[in-house]
Amino acid sequence: MPFLFAGIPIVCAALPKQSYAEEVAVTVSEKPDSVVIQFTVPLTWVDVFRSMFRLLHLTSIFLPSAILYFLSQSFPELRQRWLKNFTIALECGGPTFIKLGQWASTRADLFPIDLCVALSKLHHQVAPLPANVCKRVIEESCSIPITEMFETFDDVPLGSGCIAQVHHATLKGSLRPVAVKIQRPGVSESINIDLLILRHTAAFFDDFHMFRHLRLPDVIENFSSLMIDQLSFKKEMEHLHRFRANFLNSDKFKHIVLFPEPIDSLSNEHVLVESFEKGLLLSELLNNAKDYTPDRLKQVGQGVLDVFLQMVFVDNFVHSDLHPGNILVNQQSQKRPSLVFLDAGLVTTLSDLDRQNFVDLVDAVVRGDGHQAARLMIERGHNQNRVIDPLVFEEGMLNIINHVRFTSFRLSKIKIGEVLSGVLNLARKHQVYIDPVFSNLIISIIVLEGVGRQLNPDVDLFQ
Repeated sequence: MPFLFAGIPIVCAALPKQSYAEEVAVTVSEKPDSVVIQFTVPLTWVDVFRSMFRLLHLTSIFLPSAILYFLSQSFPELRQRWLKNFTIALECGGPTFIKLGQWASTRADLFPIDLCVALSKLHHQVAPLPANVCKRVIEESCSIPITEMFETFDDVPLGSGCIAQVHHATLKGSLRPVAVKIQRPGVSESINIDLLILRHTAAFFDDFHMFRHLRLPDVIENFSSLMIDQLSFKKEMEHLHRFRANFLNSDKFKHIVLFPEPIDSLSNEHVLVESFEKGLLLSELLNNAKDYTPDRLKQVGQGVLDVFLQMVFVDNFVHSDLHPGNILVNQQSQKRPSLVFLDAGLVTTLSDLDRQNFVDLVDAVVRGDGHQAARLMIERGHNQNRVIDPLVFEEGMLNIINHVRFTSFRLSKIKIGEVLSGVLNLARKHQVYIDPVFSNLIISIIVLEGVGRQLNPDVDLFQ
């Protein structure tokens, strides 16, 4: 991870001998499926100079951390100081690097555990934009005076992040309560510049043998696609419509699973207006559950797990940011609490081949065949020649699977999060490539395992 930034001062040497605009245009024409075609590409000399100044700014932020990293290789007692310094540097780097750190914290298959733990503590709450700035963004994006859209608009935001902030409002005429998600001005342009810098930095370091096992260009391309998705509120609107259709058409879930309803006529790339949903954040419930009976808590835990399995095995359309801060619990119903899922900007879908690979891997795990699970991970990981000690990797997987097999899949008996973390750590140690789609699913399982264990330790994962 630190190597992404150690070479920022010499990224210019890795750039092609042609103009910035021409470089991007060629990339688009030669790689029609590449995520870079989604960038808002700067074409003026002003933007070129902005990119250069941004490069210098990032150098000043990350160079001390890079130096401290190399010192920590000779003096291990400096490791903790470097982790703290690097985390602070990422926060100072702005939205792209905060998100990069948070994303990297979930990739235990690529980065050391202590680094993942340190990065998981990155803060993304930032000072809110003034209300008048938010209102101006809304009016410019929607081409409608805000007074014609909303009867009321709360100046104090419900939440403020590094990419967007959310306000409560009521619609003009109907007085329907809504949540208004507003993208910060200029954040799209700054993120695109940062992604371009990261892409060239990754390409530069990939030429060095010691870094090739990290597959840095692929890592950055995957991260870039996630960032671009988060910048498109239209895409999030489409995701919400699909989630709503999936669960409203399900007899099992239609009364207990909710997704906010987007208001298409008032939403665009930079503003998302959706129904305001009431409830208690699951993160708050986990900290204070005094108003819930044990049976209710078990219903919530089982419900979250059931929804996830429905997304994976039935709908093949999975919310990729499932954590307690994105789930509301509403217990107005006397029968069972309802669950509201927020922030649907990121989703995971599996191709037919990926889905078959996932099913085969799960089948091998359930049957207790650690050797087969290891072979599947190696054969379908697209880097068989880079795997270190494949036979030792198979033995390691067998030990993990045997532990799972002999303790069953009941959460009260095993810690699935620890098991999957062990698999990711083993994969990193032996340089077994794990497809980002699979890693997203694994991280979701790890997060939901923690939720399930707190709410209902007796839930059976594969019941």
